[in-house]
Amino acid sequence: MAFTGSSGFSIQGSAYNSVQGNQIINSTTIQVRQEKKHTMYDEFHTIILGSVCRIRDIYREDYLRRLAVGKREWWEFARPRVDRAICTARIRGESVDSRFTVVSYTGPEAKKAWKKDFQRCYNAVDTTKMQLFGINQSNIPLLIFYGELIPLAHIWDRIGSLGRSYAITLAWDMKWRVSNTWIDTEKGTLIEGLEGPNNDSFERQPILGIKMALAPSVELLQNHLCLEYLSRSSPDKEFDLFLINLLDQASAVTVEELPVTTNRPTVLSDHTNAMIAIGNGIWEGAGPCLKSRVTMADGRTRFVLTNRTSPMLAVSDLADDSMAWLSQASSVFHKLGSSSLNEDLSSYKFVGPAIVLRGSVEESVQIRHPQSLPIYFDLHPLPLFPLLEPGLTVSPHSWSFDEHGQTSIPEDECEYLGLPTKILVTRSTNYKVFWPTETYNLIRQWQIARGFDPTTTEFARYLGFPALDVIIPGLEESSSTSLETEQLGSSIWSVLTAPFKYVACEELEISAAMM
Repeated sequence: MAFTGSSGFSIQGSAYNSVQGNQIINSTTIQVRQEKKHTMYDEFHTIILGSVCRIRDIYREDYLRRLAVGKREWWEFARPRVDRAICTARIRGESVDSRFTVVSYTGPEAKKAWKKDFQRCYNAVDTTKMQLFGINQSNIPLLIFYGELIPLAHIWDRIGSLGRSYAITLAWDMKWRVSNTWIDTEKGTLIEGLEGPNNDSFERQPILGIKMALAPSVELLQNHLCLEYLSRSSPDKEFDLFLINLLDQASAVTVEELPVTTNRPTVLSDHTNAMIAIGNGIWEGAGPCLKSRVTMADGRTRFVLTNRTSPMLAVSDLADDSMAWLSQASSVFHKLGSSSLNEDLSSYKFVGPAIVLRGSVEESVQIRHPQSLPIYFDLHPLPLFPLLEPGLTVSPHSWSFDEHGQTSIPEDECEYLGLPTKILVTRSTNYKVFWPTETYNLIRQWQIARGFDPTTTEFARYLGFPALDVIIPGLEESSSTSLETEQLGSSIWSVLTAPFKYVACEELEISAAMM
């Protein structure tokens, strides 16, 4: 007997013969059993619900119950109606020391969500992925993974700002979504896995612009270890600036202070109730009129007049002023005989001005001066007094055809060309900022790793920032503005000790509306 075109079954049977007189009766029993087709689910252990001993809950995501009834919004159709819970568990029959991560699904679309997640992870082929151990396809389906895994978002708020940027950069480099990034606690590495909890700050965290191989080690989520690891990269001024700015913005506590107390950035000490340093102030051009900023050695900020038809706006650069302080704070502490290693450095307060200056360039400049010849605009360090108030017209600047500003254009020639000799103050206020001791120590650690002496201003000058004037108590010659600082001290201190309110760092950005 032949079975043509048949497969996937087996034949089992028995036969007997019965002889009755001269008649022989043959009887044969044949059983045909269809063999089960092998599927990808058979590649994993089948675990019954009773074999899962849950130890610790990690995360739970519930769908919006209103989706089960009534009208669903268009964007909600992409989200399955499922409750998903993640926990650490032991599995009966496995080593008592073995830990597994169990994801369970409940709700109207539990099996649909389970299958979708299964398809994402069943073919993991290397150690950078979650590895599936077993499955359960009951009414409460499970996916069971090797190891004790924790989603990155679960510890996001407990790691340093530098560590967060490192994790974001690693995920970007590995082409992972940050919400799909997990921690393998046994191996101490970051891996890719299922969609985990999201965090709004994922998108706000900057990526490290550095060219070096990134290790997936969890230890590098710690600020000081990450800093040490990154310092092995090739010296890069742009990355150094980025790093100082990152540490500044991530840890700064900003307090808006009114009324205006100073026209220049200053640093004060809670311990001595006195000013310890004064900066020259750094400016930036707002809009297309002033470009190519250069901070000069004598404290001037130089621009090139590039667009001669738009309003001329100059804004005090609070971000760069604070970075100028942080990049040389260790040298100031050293001069004052203070150690940044055993002191609460949050007691030092940085007071930075937020000033907007506006000028008007007349169209005659385009006619009376060849556009091929550059015109330079120099903003000079402001005096501590008198305080600038909105509505005042001032002349803290000079114009020059010389890039070094050695020879200024006379006032009458400026008027002839159509260059403003007076500038309007449209905004003037102060912000008080302080940072935790950890921030100062991390920047000091980075300076040393980059080969700079933190007791000097070498690092700040390398980054392009001017040195601050240090005020040493009892030494009048330590500052050329000793009379002004004495007058300023009580003014600032009364504001410093007054009630204050916290404001977010983003609010410090100067927008066109404020001008």
